[in-house]
Amino acid sequence: MDAARAAALGEAIRRRVEGVGIPHPGLGPNAVVTLSIGVADWKKGHTELDTLVNAADAALYQAKNLGRNRVAVA
Repeated sequence: MDAARAAALGEAIRRRVEGVGIPHPGLGPNAVVTLSIGVADWKKGHTELDTLVNAADAALYQAKNLGRNRVAVA
């Protein structure tokens, strides 16, 4: 799947988890569990799986740095 479709799926998962309303007492009395998701796709010329994983990891940290509870694409 391409990055756009993966991001859309990630967003659907993120919304679903947030919508369940699992309490997160460590963040306050009304806080719920949320997700930050990093998405990357296999680019032409990549030869190692680590390249893909590292790109997704970088996107995850971008999502967290932008305020958490979001999807970021590498």
